[in-house]
Amino acid sequence: EDLADGRVLGIAAVYPRIGERHGFFSYKLTKLVQRSELLGRRVDVELLTLSNDYTGATEVGSLAIRPELRGTSAGRLLARSRYMLIAAFPHLFADRVMAEMRGWQDEDGRSPFWDAIGARFFDLPFEEADRLSAVEGAGFIADLMPKQPIYTALLPEDARQAIGRAHAVSAKAMAMLMDEDFRYEAHVDVFDGGPQVHAARDKIRTVQDSRSVQ
Repeated sequence: EDLADGRVLGIAAVYPRIGERHGFFSYKLTKLVQRSELLGRRVDVELLTLSNDYTGATEVGSLAIRPELRGTSAGRLLARSRYMLIAAFPHLFADRVMAEMRGWQDEDGRSPFWDAIGARFFDLPFEEADRLSAVEGAGFIADLMPKQPIYTALLPEDARQAIGRAHAVSAKAMAMLMDEDFRYEAHVDVFDGGPQVHAARDKIRTVQDSRSVQ
């Protein structure tokens, strides 16, 4: 906030425990090794499996700042303020903290991951499904998403390339998360395939460096 005139200059959010009502859904990218003795061949295949691994975790997100302040380190300060809040009141937050990056889209704003998977199960455009998930909760994901693993080899090439790939506009945010000791371990968003990263609450760099002073 600009204390001189009351203008809001930026916002950031911490969600203490996500998915407690319906579960927080991700796809986990896993590998399955198959071998044929008859053909003397081994095939390594990748699977996308619906996962609730982050249910109950704390999520940091909703970071936005006025365009005129970009490049001034105000965004970095705002991002770190979330970790300072966690450090000040650790008992209010989960042991694991996660964040999800906006997934890759082409120059026309199309999400190849959504077109290949989500659009086949939801009669909704990507933006509307994403909005419903944020506003109404994830219950409809559990109702309609396929429960069986998806073989990535059956997806179009552009959808496979989008798995775990952050949108170009998220590059700086991803770098800041990595600087805080977050790591990517093959969890992706069910809508656009964007990477989901996590860190142990007490191992986050800003949490470790925080001090309460007057």
